[in-house]
Amino acid sequence: GGCVDIGVAAVEKLLETWRRRWPSDALDPPEVWERVVAVRRVALEAFSTLAPVTVARSAVVIELLAREQGETYLRAAKGIMRAGEPTLAQNFLSKAKDHVSHRAKLKLAPAYETWRYQKALFKIALARAEAPGAFNIYGSRDAPEAAHAVALNKSLLQMLLIQKKGLLEGFPIESAEAASIVGRLASALEPLIAHLGPVAASDASQLAALAFENFAHAVALTSGEAMSASMGAAAAGCASPASVSARRAAKASLRLALYCDDVLKARDAVAAARRGRHLLLRTSPPPLGRVVTRMAGSSLHSSATRSS
Repeated sequence: GGCVDIGVAAVEKLLETWRRRWPSDALDPPEVWERVVAVRRVALEAFSTLAPVTVARSAVVIELLAREQGETYLRAAKGIMRAGEPTLAQNFLSKAKDHVSHRAKLKLAPAYETWRYQKALFKIALARAEAPGAFNIYGSRDAPEAAHAVALNKSLLQMLLIQKKGLLEGFPIESAEAASIVGRLASALEPLIAHLGPVAASDASQLAALAFENFAHAVALTSGEAMSASMGAAAAGCASPASVSARRAAKASLRLALYCDDVLKARDAVAAARRGRHLLLRTSPPPLGRVVTRMAGSSLHSSATRSS
């Protein structure tokens, strides 16, 4: 009893310290993140071997270490992604997702916990699609739109399946995040849809409608959650939860506004291009064939006049 409680408290304190001590997202290279993850893994393996059996095999400690393993992979993946290594970050996230999926099968990970890992994977797919292409041998950047379109389409179908199954029902914050990601995926895929060819499940207009619908849904969910948090904070006399919810609602509203602004700009650009083509047709000189025909006709007319 007492020995186990002391051991659990020590493990909790260690893990809490680790969560506060991570490399810098901006200053440290990906290799540092890899080393930290490796050292912590070795340390936990040593703990499982050297700690008293009653502590190491207690249900509380096993659950703490299992959750920490997934959290470690997830945090490292985010740091490595910000350090500019999306491929390595995706490898870490795949490990994290496999870990949490196993916990979900054992009914140990609720839907909102699983969603955190799925969300990170979808964000990496978006970041890779939005990143500029690599430099080719001619010194210019390649434009891998086709590969991006396939990756975005796959992620979008997975997200739509999550929504269809209702896996996040009852979790308004997570549902709003899912709706926002669906909107971002659909809007990113819309200009690339031609690269999918016959395998495309939607056309550009359907993707535009899907993006707007989900951005608006995210606004509705976050606004409702912000209102509830504000009322609860007012009753409790604190403002922190309300301010977090308000920022979340403002972010969702900003995404919707930016998307609508992009749609209007695209329509204005198309209209301007059409006006420019129409004006060019009206002011451009006649085709060369028509000029030659006119010159030939004029020459024949002059010859006939002189001979008469």
